[in-house]
Formats: sequence, C-alpha cells, structure tokens
Amino acid sequence: MPQTQPQVKVGDILKVTNTGVRIFRGLWDMVDYVIPPGGEDFLPFEAVKLFFGDPRATDKVRSVHDVRGIIGFLPDRASEVRRLRLMYDHGFGDYTGKEGPEVVWDPQKIPLVTVETLKGERIWTVLDDPVGTTVLPATTTVSQDAELRDVVRQQGQLIRSLMERIGVSHVEDVPVYTATDENVYDPDLDEIVPKPDDDPSRQPTMYDELPEDR
Repeated sequence: MPQTQPQVKVGDILKVTNTGVRIFRGLWDMVDYVIPPGGEDFLPFEAVKLFFGDPRATDKVRSVHDVRGIIGFLPDRASEVRRLRLMYDHGFGDYTGKEGPEVVWDPQKIPLVTVETLKGERIWTVLDDPVGTTVLPATTTVSQDAELRDVVRQQGQLIRSLMERIGVSHVEDVPVYTATDENVYDPDLDEIVPKPDDDPSRQPTMYDELPEDR
C-alpha cells in the first residue's frame, strides 16, 4: 500500500530546489521558470505536476472534484512515467515505473530537484518515485463532500418533480425512445412523442399545391 504524503491541492505554491548541476528551465502559463544549480524557486502545484509528474498518480485512473464540484481525472502512474520519458527525450518505451528509477530515467536528461511545501514538508514526485510507493492524497475535504451531496440531493428532487409532472411513479414507467426516433412536441398531450410517419399521399406533387399557395 503506498504511503501518503502531506496534503497539497491545486493552487498551492511549492518550493523547488535544483539539486543537479544543470540549469532547469520550464514554461507554464506564460511564465518561464529558470532555476540554476543550487537555486530555488516557488512554483504552483499545476506546474510542478507538469514538469515532475503528478504525485497523486496511483496504479489506476481516478476521479476527483474541486471546491466548485467540477469533476476531473487523475492519470495513472504508468501514463505519467511514459509522458515524462517523452518530455525529457527518453524515447518510446512500455514502462510502468515499477522497473525503478535506475531503469526508467536517464539522470543526464531529467531535472534533479526536490519539491517541498512552504512548511518544509517533502513532496515526492513521479521523477523521485516512479514506482509509486509514496502518493499524494487526493481526498476531498468535508466541505467539498457536503457540497457534492447537496448537488446530488437537488438533482434527485428535480428528477422526482419531473416524474410527478409526467405522471409516472417509477423510472421504469418512463417511455424510452431509441436514438433513431425523431421526437416532436404534441401540444394536445403536452408531451414529447415520436414523430408520426410521413404520409406520402399528403405531400405536394405540384408547386401550386404548396401550403402557401392554398
């Protein structure tokens, strides 16, 4: 079971220290980040996961929602490993990260950095830990979970009110039309119904039989 890291969320600022002997340069959101050897800079979490891999990635693709309830998806660890290999000119390869950093990465090509929170807590990125023994938690807060429950409850109330309006008590009673059906509004029934088949005998055969000429 992967060990969890300090809680970090999208929008947080992290400190990045260049521990290598080469200059690190990365561009994100129109900002050019340049960190000399031994230097440090402060980057948003979004830039950190782009340059060094999403530390929240596990063996599976997961979903997560933000404070506004917008659903997003977190990549799996293997996809992050393959993305970073291409990003840092390693070429193609069916790597999952479980082969270990010595096999997955060429230390002469990847940036050698350490990432920390503003409190000095270490964040292990995919470059540090391609295997995924440490994972940044992607759990929602209590307030976010409450907001999501409110949205689900409101949607349920809306569905029940619509079912009462069309006079059905169970979802199974709702008529289902295939995607090939063309539906139209029937004002007499106040319902959406399948469009009746066109009667060829009612189609005009001459120009003077058009509705505007009658």
